[in-house]
Amino acid sequence: MSIVQANIIDHIRRRGRGKVYTSKDLLRFGSRAAIDQALPRLVKAGQLQRLGRGLYYYPKNNRRLGMTVGPDADEIGPLAGRSCNRYSVRCRAVPCPIP
Repeated sequence: MSIVQANIIDHIRRRGRGKVYTSKDLLRFGSRAAIDQALPRLVKAGQLQRLGRGLYYYPKNNRRLGMTVGPDADEIGPLAGRSCNRYSVRCRAVPCPIP
């Protein structure tokens, strides 16, 4: 395992399971080329999951189901918009009053 991979794993373990990352979030650990090589290797090793182009997820296990569950939509939305240079707005459903 390279130093870049070790630094990435240490960082995501400190933040905890269930978090979503873009490759841009991890640029402080190495050059763009090093990050672009390290992330697919971590996916292949089973330590990260790839959600889409430039989006990676630190898997979280559900104890009741006994399996890995996907990330929360509130985690993906802002990052997905940022990764393709678009903005996303968080929207919460508001109950409308019934007269």
